[in-house]
Amino acid sequence: MISCDNAFTIRKLMETDSPDDIKGIMQSYLHVAMELIRGAKSRSSGLIVENAKKYMRAHLGEDITLPVLSSVLYVHPNYLSKLFKEKAGLNFTEYRTLVRIEKARELLMDGSLNIYDIAAMTGFSNEKHFREAFRKLTGIGPREYRNGVVHREQADSRRSGQDTNGLEKETES
Repeated sequence: MISCDNAFTIRKLMETDSPDDIKGIMQSYLHVAMELIRGAKSRSSGLIVENAKKYMRAHLGEDITLPVLSSVLYVHPNYLSKLFKEKAGLNFTEYRTLVRIEKARELLMDGSLNIYDIAAMTGFSNEKHFREAFRKLTGIGPREYRNGVVHREQADSRRSGQDTNGLEKETES
């Protein structure tokens, strides 16, 4: 099903005797068909990248490689790599690292988790690699990030319980 003009196109072809007219009608028909195919391919490639992103978020703690992900999505690794760069603006490895560090930042707010466990939970093979990747993306190490978050939270809670002079606010009864 190319368009609702299929019957019209066939009728036109049957009514014409000129090879040049037939050629023109067919070229026009093929042009429309190619545009539809390009649109479908673009939508499909966008879905592949979205599904790849969802899979990565759902399997953060696993060793997600381009070959593993491409087999899950039934596409060639080179094609997936090209799509990632096109659609996400980052290559596969950059995106995977970004997602892992975003999750690590959330986990670092939980003071009961140690950094080694957070590294493993977010798919890093070792703590050193995690610290290097974290510092590269955030500009600070995970421990400094955690300390900064904890200090801000403590300062916020102190501010909410104190007036501008640093004294506890009196509650009226």
